[in-house]
Formats: sequence, structure tokens, C-alpha cells
Amino acid sequence: KVCDPSKDLSRGWGIGMVTLLKTKEALSQSFRRPEVVYRVQKPDIHVDADKLLEQAGDLKLSFDENSRWYRKFMNLVQVAMNLIFLKVIYDAFDYRQKYLTNIEYENVYISRYFMKIDARRHACRKHTLLPFKNREKRAFIFPTRYALQSTEIETAGYGLMCLLPLFFFITAIVLIDRAFTEALDIVSRNARIEFVSTGYQDMKLIVKGTGMIAKIVRSVVNGFNFKRKLNETHNNEGCLPKPKYLKNSTLCGMYGVLLMCAVFLVMEGFGSRLKWGICEFFYPKRAKKRTLFLYNDTLKKRKVFFKYMNTKVKRLIRENKLDQDTSTVLLLSMKYPKYFGWLSKFFAQARRKCLICRELEDLGLFRNKAGWHDSFYCNMKHLPVIQSSEGATNILL
Repeated sequence: KVCDPSKDLSRGWGIGMVTLLKTKEALSQSFRRPEVVYRVQKPDIHVDADKLLEQAGDLKLSFDENSRWYRKFMNLVQVAMNLIFLKVIYDAFDYRQKYLTNIEYENVYISRYFMKIDARRHACRKHTLLPFKNREKRAFIFPTRYALQSTEIETAGYGLMCLLPLFFFITAIVLIDRAFTEALDIVSRNARIEFVSTGYQDMKLIVKGTGMIAKIVRSVVNGFNFKRKLNETHNNEGCLPKPKYLKNSTLCGMYGVLLMCAVFLVMEGFGSRLKWGICEFFYPKRAKKRTLFLYNDTLKKRKVFFKYMNTKVKRLIRENKLDQDTSTVLLLSMKYPKYFGWLSKFFAQARRKCLICRELEDLGLFRNKAGWHDSFYCNMKHLPVIQSSEGATNILL
């Protein structure tokens, strides 16, 4: 009976002690891995766009796909530039080969040797080619002149016309980019949503029981109880687009490349002259042969043309079907040369035309007055045309 504790301890004390130890262990495990059960009441907000995340993902995939195509395109452009460089070398060899084998290939340049031949024929009082008639100037190029000539202007104009579609395409891309950027900028400035989150957070742990263990647990968990008022502001600024306008340096670069291409197209005529000059310098004998061929061929064509025109004018005169361009100032200059002869110095309409080559009367036309008629003909040695005072036109045979 001395060792019997039943008189000092209440009934069930041991069971309570074991339960307390188990509760302590359970609390330790619970705080290590807490499980919070809560419920958030979401406001009913109606949004016009559905599946925004999916749409954003599709847009990103589209941009990635376009970026891959752009990189492939730039690689192809780089390969094309390398091939163009090789083509320049090939064209140089091809031009040299044709220059040496084909005497008619680009044989349109009037060299100093050509002028020397013409001056020699002029000294011998033979038919000459220089200066060329208006209808002949388009077929030849004077390499020593600074301005572009008819053939070169046509080539440059064709190249510039081919460059216009590229200019319009780049301009369209720039305008589309500008419109798209402005649209995104409007969205960024006007689609910003800001909302305030208000509420209360109330956490209260309740331990039921009146025993000693309940009191101990209640004293431990009372520190976790809190009550807080929420008032937070949120916005969607992080989700809005941040567009960037195209830089002026980029625009200048794109249009600068087009401008350089246009300049190169205009300068292509001078490049062709340079190729001809290089070949003439390294192959002088071949250059003389080409010049002689050009002179003889042009002389032959001119004689054939003038023979044809002479025959045609004679036939028209016999049939009385010859029409001459006349104007009021021309009639005044011819009928009253003493008073209105000065008109021919200032007005092209007051000058007559050669019936053969249709050249206007100027320094290259010679007038031979002989009483009642006035014959005029140019220095091409074809038959003179007689203009009588009555207006009848005849050919001297």
C-alpha cells in the first residue's frame, strides 16, 4: 500500500499522458507539412477574348516560324550575292571573248580613230559621216562625253522600271509595320486594366476541451491566430504589348540600298564604256578592225537610205503628193526675208527641212540663192531641192 499511487493520481492519468504524447507528435507532423483549406470567391468578370493563353502561344509560334523563314531567306540572299560576284568575273571573260570573235558585238562606240578616218575623208572632199543625223545619233555612243546618251538612257530607264516593284514592296512592308505598331501602341495605352482587391483574412484555431492537455495545446496555437484586412491594387501591365517603332536608321538603310542600286543602274553606261576602253587598250589591232568595220557599215547604210529617200521624193513630186511642213513664220521668212529673215534665228518653225534627211536648216545647211528660186540642201551630197517663188517644188536632175 505504501507504493500504491492510486490515492495521489486521478483515474486515467496514464491514458491522458499517452494521448498527450501522441498529440504532440501529430502537431509536430502537421506543422512540418501544413495543409490549408481555403476558398476564394472570384468575381464574375466577363472578358470578350477567350483562351488568351492559347492565342498568345499561337502568336509566339507564328513569330518563331516567320523568324526561321527570314533566316533561311537571308542565307539564300548571301548565297545569291556570292554567285553574283562569280557572274561578274564570268561576264568579263565572256565580253572579252565576244569582243575578239564577233566584230558586230557592241560595236557602237565612236573612237578617236573613227573621227580620224572621217577627218581624212573630209580633207579629200569625200562623203563623211560626222556629224551624225538625228536618226543616226540613237545608234552610237561617244565614250568621251560625260552625259548619258540615248542607248544608255534606255538601258538605265529599263533597269529603274524593274527596280520600282521592289521599291513599292518595301514601302508596303514599312507601311504595314507602321500600322501594326500603331495598333499595338493604341492597345497598350488603352487596354490597361487596374483593379483593387479588398477583403479580410481571419485565421482562428479552436482547441476544444477542458483538460490539461487542451489548455497546453490552446496556449501553443493561440499565437497562430490573426485577423487582417486586405486592400491591394493589381493591373495587367505585364501582359500588354510594348511595340517599338522602326528606327530612322533602319529606314535610311533600306532606302539607301535602293538608291545605291538606282545609282549603279545609271552608272552602268559608264561601266560599259570602261569595258570597251579596256579591251581597246589591250587589243589595239582588233579595235582598229572594229572601227573600220563600223565606219564602212554606217557609210553603206547611209548611202542606201539616201538613195531610197531620193527615189521616194522624186516619185512623190511626179505624183504631186509631196507635202512640206509650212508655218506662218516660215512663210513670212521666205516671202519677206528682208523684214522677217531674223525669225529663223529664234524659231525652229521658221527654218526649212531637207526633204531627204529631214534636218532643220541651221549651220549644217547651205543656202544657194539664184534669182527667182532658192535651193537648199544639206552637206550630205544628195540632190538639192528647189523651192520656187510660186511654191512649186522640183528636183534638179
